[in-house]
Amino acid sequence: VCDARDRAAIERCVADAERRHGRIDLLVNNAGGGTTGRPLEADEMPDAEWVDMIDLNLTSVYRFCRAAIPGMKARRSGSIVNMASVAAHVASNLSNVAYTAAKTGMVGLSRHLAKELGPFGIRVNTLAPGIVASERVATKYATYSEAEQAGILSRIPLGRIGRVDEIASVVVFLASEGASYI
Repeated sequence: VCDARDRAAIERCVADAERRHGRIDLLVNNAGGGTTGRPLEADEMPDAEWVDMIDLNLTSVYRFCRAAIPGMKARRSGSIVNMASVAAHVASNLSNVAYTAAKTGMVGLSRHLAKELGPFGIRVNTLAPGIVASERVATKYATYSEAEQAGILSRIPLGRIGRVDEIASVVVFLASEGASYI
């Protein structure tokens, strides 16, 4: 457990996991999050909120990867799964411009790492789910009016919010040998 915004804490976390388990075969970058309340428009958002959102949702991913990659390279194997968001491809329905920018950046980071690390047998994938009913998101979503919720659901092809287990099952697959070419 560590603060994903703290470089030294990330390095300690990865070193502790390697010491405790002997190696890291899978890194899932799932720390992150959007705004807790109603998102501010871009011209109203303070610089500190921008920096915090980028640090949490993008810089932390880079730092965790950077810390775990040497061991994976040495073993010439590993899997990295980065949790982006549909916001990387369309504007976020529940968060702000910084969240959308960070998740878009994560897609580019993952694409580059996949190219760079593939020759070492390390696979890098990014998931970009839509709205998922994590505890934080479900609490926030409940603050929206029925009309606002209906508007959000109308923009989701399946017409519903995703479940955490639906996303987790994809991560499990990507970590498996069944995904050895993905």
